[in-house]
Amino acid sequence: MRIDKTALKEVANCIDVATYIGIEVVNRGANNFILCPGHEHRLGKPDTSIGNCVLYEDGYICFACDPNKKHDVFEMVQEYMNCSFVKALETVADIYGGAKSFASNGKIPEKLPLSNEDLKLIGLRSSGKMFLPINSSYQHEEPDVGTYIEKSNDEYIVANTPNAFSLLHLKQINENAFNTLVARKAKEQGLKYKKALDDYKNRTSLKASKVFDLFNEDETLDDAVFFGIQNALKQKMWRCKEIYDTYKNKKR
Repeated sequence: MRIDKTALKEVANCIDVATYIGIEVVNRGANNFILCPGHEHRLGKPDTSIGNCVLYEDGYICFACDPNKKHDVFEMVQEYMNCSFVKALETVADIYGGAKSFASNGKIPEKLPLSNEDLKLIGLRSSGKMFLPINSSYQHEEPDVGTYIEKSNDEYIVANTPNAFSLLHLKQINENAFNTLVARKAKEQGLKYKKALDDYKNRTSLKASKVFDLFNEDETLDDAVFFGIQNALKQKMWRCKEIYDTYKNKKR
């Protein structure tokens, strides 16, 4: 079966893939780092310093051995697993629903209707561990090999998949469960952003001033900074509401 490399690359998130294949991802502030998987091939010795290699959603750059090139997700898998390009394609496809989801047969492969930015906004990832609503009836589906499900509380079950699972796969086998999950997570996150916005309205908050440099030297509030953060929270809240409204009554 031929896999549509372009379609797969569009949905693949290097951070998810790195975690899936066993690369340790270290988060420092706004950046993610890994030990460069291609270091030994290019320099003759393995990378031993976290900080050389920055991992992005669409690839990685090692500033010690190849600073002028961003290596894509397939190169990362090939280098780390010491495998062929075809095996790398199959490995990445497995994470996002299997090779059938990206078969190069002239048809446009199905994609998640939400961007990676939207997924991050509502607290979901395209693959790996996810929390599924109990009332979505997902627990009545037969999980894939390698998937185990456990009840976490009265509202959610945890689907932790050490082998292969994805939101796209969930959508394909149980669209109602997918819609319920997206709507509920969007509502939960939207309420969190609303609470943050409400808390932030106290413009003299000492807690806020410890986190953000809101005040000028004369202790007057820097309105530009304040309103920038306020507007960012509003945009997140509104986008969560849009997603919730789209999926709350969606039935297959």
